[in-house]
Amino acid sequence: MKFRNLIFSGPIIIIMILTMLLLTYIGYGEANRKYPYFEIGKLATQGEIIKNSFDSYLQAGLPLKQFSGFSSLSDALLSSDPHIEHIKIWDSRKEEVFLNPQSHISDAELKQELSTRVYYPSSIALGHETLIVEESATTYRVVQNLESKFGLAGYVVLEERKEDVSSYLSEKYKTVFLFFILISLAFIGFVVVYELLPGVKRNRKSVLKWAYFSSFMLMSGIIALVIVQVYEHGALSKTQALSSSMGKRLSAIVELGIDIADIGGINKSMVDYKSNNPDISSIALTKDGISMFHTDPDKVGSQYQSPEGTISYDVALDKGTTAQEFRVAVTIPTDVVRDAILDSAKTFIVLLIACGLFSLIFLDAGTTLVFMAEKSKSSRESSNTSNSQTLSDFEIGLTLIKPAYFLIVLVNALSISFLPQLVKSMAVDSGSSIASASLPFTIFYLIFAAVLIPAGHYAENGDLKKLMAWGFAAEVIGLGCVAATSDYWVLTIGRAASGLGQGFFLIGLQSYTLAVTPPDKRTQGAAVKVTGRNAGLIAGTSIGALLYAYMNYHYLFMISSLISLVAMGYLWVLVPNVEEIMSNKPQVKKAPKKQPLPLSQSIIIVLKDMEFLKTLALVGSIGKIAIAGVVMFGVPLLLSQQGIATEDIGQFLMLYYIFSMIVTHFASKAVDALGNTKMVLFLSALIGGVGMFILGFIGVDHTVTSILPGISSLSNMALEFNGFLASTEIANINTYTIILCLLLAGISNGLLAAPVMTHISKTPSAVTYGEKTISATYVFLERGGHVVGPSLINFLLALSSNSPIAISFFALLSIVLGLGFLFWSRVK
Repeated sequence: MKFRNLIFSGPIIIIMILTMLLLTYIGYGEANRKYPYFEIGKLATQGEIIKNSFDSYLQAGLPLKQFSGFSSLSDALLSSDPHIEHIKIWDSRKEEVFLNPQSHISDAELKQELSTRVYYPSSIALGHETLIVEESATTYRVVQNLESKFGLAGYVVLEERKEDVSSYLSEKYKTVFLFFILISLAFIGFVVVYELLPGVKRNRKSVLKWAYFSSFMLMSGIIALVIVQVYEHGALSKTQALSSSMGKRLSAIVELGIDIADIGGINKSMVDYKSNNPDISSIALTKDGISMFHTDPDKVGSQYQSPEGTISYDVALDKGTTAQEFRVAVTIPTDVVRDAILDSAKTFIVLLIACGLFSLIFLDAGTTLVFMAEKSKSSRESSNTSNSQTLSDFEIGLTLIKPAYFLIVLVNALSISFLPQLVKSMAVDSGSSIASASLPFTIFYLIFAAVLIPAGHYAENGDLKKLMAWGFAAEVIGLGCVAATSDYWVLTIGRAASGLGQGFFLIGLQSYTLAVTPPDKRTQGAAVKVTGRNAGLIAGTSIGALLYAYMNYHYLFMISSLISLVAMGYLWVLVPNVEEIMSNKPQVKKAPKKQPLPLSQSIIIVLKDMEFLKTLALVGSIGKIAIAGVVMFGVPLLLSQQGIATEDIGQFLMLYYIFSMIVTHFASKAVDALGNTKMVLFLSALIGGVGMFILGFIGVDHTVTSILPGISSLSNMALEFNGFLASTEIANINTYTIILCLLLAGISNGLLAAPVMTHISKTPSAVTYGEKTISATYVFLERGGHVVGPSLINFLLALSSNSPIAISFFALLSIVLGLGFLFWSRVK
């Protein structure tokens, strides 16, 4: 029995290892994405040293080719930083004038290699107008302008190999991977020992969750510590480069016995370095601890102290024949490192939430499997169970099916934050007049909707696990199509296959929950579907946005396809059939099953039910348009147009799904307790409408003219609203407003998703013809909102010159329809 418990604990161990591996990978990717910024900033500072040496010469009107100090100047930099591959000077036509590589690289070898390199603009921007950052497959290159009194005279070029940039990070991360192995082994050992211990495991779920959380937080702490060290090292590299270079140049003066005080231009050079490098806080040259030169004139002649809130790096000059100690000190604000750490902290918070959802869902499923095994043994040995945990039959079924639904939603959600932008780019590349950004989304939801009714008919008497397995198989094909090619039409076919898979699984899940859930727990049964969906959307959207920043989308879709295969195995092996779950229920005489109605007949029936139509037209379909058209299609496009990074878009959408899931949890219980669904559905329309109305104002910077009524007035209101936001002088106020609007939209979806299914179950047609058929018919017709959502919002955006004010126009429409539902609906 204990061995069997260990087998059922396998999914818990696997999820633990996978989530920690994901944490480690994304932690490495996050550091690897930000660390080059510091290294390239250092390279730019070194280029600035070269540039400043040329400035006075070129400003005198002398020719670039006759500059005589390049060799000694570049030698000093190359010896102070072995990571620089080479330094060269171009003339104004970008023809080589000077070239100096590292000593171990010959000129001939370097020139041969340079002739084969292809450069492209880097995604790393330093914010200098006269500085360009480029990349090749193996190197980073920084190019800075050289200006003479007559204009552009040439360029300073420094290049560094990417493997040298990442060498320090890779070395530090060896420790992280070692701890990953040790913590994983420790967790496995804990689970094995715990299950082998004698006695009843009364708090298995709590113990395993504690162990999971402790392991995850320990791993997070180790990664965070390493990242702080990496960022500090990167920030100091710039100050170290400047200190070392200035130290070497000034050491030569000291060794010759020349009094540094007699050398002109030192203080001016320091001020120039500081003004051209805003990350630098101060630069000073000290003699026996007293500031001889300082970028802050008030501190010249006083005892040198590092400014508060800074990180300092100083280097001693060679003394030569003098007994005095000269030092060059450069400081940077701690804010530089702090901001980078805080930006990465967002990533870890997102991962903590996403992986927490993984653990909650799979730990629940794992402990439920163990409980079932113990219960089965207990029922054979005695009438009393050996485990104090009590789960009803319907709770067992819902708990075990939830991970499968979570995973099929997750794999589809991994691309939410970037798919609209990707499809739009592919549509342009295809050159087809009928290719559009919205078409693959429309096809996805059209196939999704089309399969619901036939799948619902099959679900009445068919094998529900087989139906859901078909869903996974179709999803594997759909994701594989996108992974295999960059063709717009293949992607569209892939989205169609994914729509088929999602439709199959949704109906299978809905029928499964109805089969195992008592009639008085219907809303809680529906909430399992909504909660599993939102959990998958939260984890998938956030993780997908982060992974997209570190890997090509082809790999991301391939990983999604593999996850679908694994999930299909979980469904087939570990999720029991309905008959197994319900085997312990008292046998009662069943009423004869109603024969499933044909699609055409069921649609005709619901078209005669005014309460059904009011719910569908006034709140249901509009809610689906808001989800598919605004949140999943419009928001990523509009936010990316405003320059918001993909990972930030993913985090915004994650907050939407989190609030939707939380509100669903409480709304489902409130509806079951109070029995009033009409007011809840109206509040959904009102709150969501307000959120979308304000969201459409953000980013509007001119009056929009359109054939849509009231657009000009709305855009004028938006201008006033944006002016008000600007007047508050609150940093990042637009970001906070976007978050608030998406939270309101999430609350709206939480108030709609589960309660609307309960409302439909109270309509006359559902009472007469059965909940399954009418619910499936409603889901089919409601999905019309999904189908038209992306196209409708795309159409409104086109009519309003791609202005986000189109979202406000749609929001007003949804509020008006919600009011109509409140006054016309007769079902409470």
